[in-house]
Order: sequence, then C-alpha cells, then structure tokens
Amino acid sequence: MYAQKVTISGYVSDRDTEERLIGANVFDGNSGSGAVSNEHGFFSLTLPSKSTVRLVFSYVGYQLDTLQWQLSKDTLLDIKLTSSTMLAAVEVTASPKKPFTKRPK
Repeated sequence: MYAQKVTISGYVSDRDTEERLIGANVFDGNSGSGAVSNEHGFFSLTLPSKSTVRLVFSYVGYQLDTLQWQLSKDTLLDIKLTSSTMLAAVEVTASPKKPFTKRPK
C-alpha cells in the first residue's frame, strides 16, 4: 500500500512590489524535500499527507520566512518575502593610473 501524497504549490513574491521572485528556494526542513520557483515565481512540492511540514522560503537579499502546519490536502500558497535592509549608499572612488611613457631603446 502506498502512502497518500499531497501537493504544496504557490507563488513567491516581493512583499512591497508584488514582483514574482524567480529562483526562490522552498525547503521542507522536516523531510529534506525542496523546490525552486520558476520564471513565474511558481513552485510545487509533493509530500506525504498527514505529515508535519516546516517550509523555509529564501531568496538572496530577502528575509527568510517559515511556515509550519499539518498536511491534509493539496494547498496553494501565496508567499510574500520582505526585502532585507539595503545599504543607504555605496561610495566608489578611483584614481587615475600612471600615464604610459615609452621607454627609450
């Protein structure tokens, strides 16, 4: 007899702009299963039903988000990640190279 499976799927977006995040990581810390959001910000994971999941959502430059619950049926999620604190400003300085001079023969 095979264990029943359920699918957790959904979209990962920026909380402020609602822009879909391509390549966001979705990982179940309990089972070790994971997925990556596609070019539409969509992900899908199939896991055993009646299991407890602890999904961790991550994306470079964003704060981690975690959800935990007991699976009982297919679930569609709409995850909004919050951008991490960015630097206020970056200062770039440069100095000219020494001018090229031809050496005498």
